Amino acid sequence: MPGVPRGLAEHRLQVDPKVKPVKEHLRRSAVQKRKAIGEEVARLLAAEFIREIYHSEWLANVVMVPKKDDSLRMCIDFKHINLACPKDHFPLPHIDQIVDSTAGCERLSFLDAYFGYHQIRLYGPDEIKTAFITPFGCFCYVTMPFGLKNARATFMRMIQKCLLTQISRNVEAYMDDIVVKSRKGSDLLADLAETFANLRRYDIKLSPSKSDAAFAELKALLSTQPVLAAPISKEPLLLYIAATGQVVSMMLNGSGAGVVLVSLRGEKLSYVLQIHFYSSNNEAEYEALLYGLRMAISLGVRRFMVYGDSDLVVNQVMKEWDVRSPAMTGYCNAVRNLEKKFEGLELHHIP
Repeated sequence: MPGVPRGLAEHRLQVDPKVKPVKEHLRRSAVQKRKAIGEEVARLLAAEFIREIYHSEWLANVVMVPKKDDSLRMCIDFKHINLACPKDHFPLPHIDQIVDSTAGCERLSFLDAYFGYHQIRLYGPDEIKTAFITPFGCFCYVTMPFGLKNARATFMRMIQKCLLTQISRNVEAYMDDIVVKSRKGSDLLADLAETFANLRRYDIKLSPSKSDAAFAELKALLSTQPVLAAPISKEPLLLYIAATGQVVSMMLNGSGAGVVLVSLRGEKLSYVLQIHFYSSNNEAEYEALLYGLRMAISLGVRRFMVYGDSDLVVNQVMKEWDVRSPAMTGYCNAVRNLEKKFEGLELHHIP
């Protein structure tokens, strides 16, 4: 894989010349791990991410880390070379700020860089310093590997240079994850075209497997009719409602609330309501409660248990507190009218 131009990004180790190099001895590996190491080395050689070497002052061992699917990932223990390198203080973005910046966008498109770190080449004289030992010989990296100190800073600097004119406007990026945000649905194609043009200009590759998987999921949704399970008779349905600041801040305009319907079998239906008028948290929670009640009625539910985070709404509906506000009176009466359609309705407060 060619990788990005060196003028855009090139990783340098900046090893302190006063630090004595460390050359580790080969660790023993079980048969299963040895096989996984051989397969990974062959893959890296074929992709031209590594090359074989014969003499090196630095030599690290491999560490096999189990993945979720019980397969093994080969990592290099660069602890000694990392201690000899100064820290690059390039600031990394805060994920919570990236999430907040996407609020109000009608369309979000998620992209994933293909072998992100390996798209950046190592500075030639530093390649030999990334040497590692395996049962099949010694090798060093030609491209920037995971685990090297300052690799994250180098990659983030490269992404920000590439998408400099788009960051914060219609793109956000955290390492190799890129989100294209379109304020209006009509801007989606133009935003994607601009992003792809910038990525293509610097020869940054995207992961095709993620796109194929997303397309397959979309195709399945479009070609398969939804299967609706009828509720079990006399089985209560649980409703969770919330109108917290976190939920409201995610809305496009006005206020919002969250609704989650849960059967005793664990089946869930989750919704986020967008309320097109400014309201208090209690009003938003009443809206969520009414929405949940109507959903339950349409599903044929007869017994209903509601859990909400508004002390006021729960106690007013359960007749523990008096309703004094005219606005709350209207909401409470609406709940009373829907309550008649259930054999049992209980509300509980969640602090």
